[in-house]
Amino acid sequence: MKFKYSLLQLLPLYRKLLLNANKDVVSVPADAVSFKLLAGFTPSTDTGIAYTTADLGNEIRRVLFNSVKYAATAGSFNATTGIFTVGETGFFKIEVGLLVRNANSIGAGISPMRLGVSVANETNFQNGNASFAFLTQRLNQSTGSNIPDCIQVSGVIYLNAGAQIAVGTRYMDPTAWPINTELINYKRENVNYLTITYLTQ
Repeated sequence: MKFKYSLLQLLPLYRKLLLNANKDVVSVPADAVSFKLLAGFTPSTDTGIAYTTADLGNEIRRVLFNSVKYAATAGSFNATTGIFTVGETGFFKIEVGLLVRNANSIGAGISPMRLGVSVANETNFQNGNASFAFLTQRLNQSTGSNIPDCIQVSGVIYLNAGAQIAVGTRYMDPTAWPINTELINYKRENVNYLTITYLTQ
């Protein structure tokens, strides 16, 4: 007697997410592939102000990570525009960190530094605060140009294939908050990151 269905076809559909030895998210069964992208900045000795676009309106700027360090992604990342185009529908975990220099010695507790991720297809952040899917905001704690300021954000968002997202800042003029942290002995390629991990549908 020949069976019409294989055993795998009769098993219930489920996903178990695990961390492998490389600390990448993987899933069981094995055919449920995980995807991950890691981007940052290339080493440089420039003035550190070119890591964002010009003001897109409402003091919002898109962050231009220009170095893809690792990619096995459910989509594509444009290192020129900072836009990630989704290739697989599902949940994505996004983690971002920026280390900036307080070039103007802005007093602690004065500047509202905002870092976030745009909602799907709001790559130009055209709607102000409504453009952010999630964000973090803090009053800077740096007290001078020799002390760095770190701002981080992370979250999970459901995205459809073809959607486009980007990382953006608000109230962070790059001339006041450059990433040329080499001047204070921090290498920009080591202390800034964008990680996008595809979790599951």
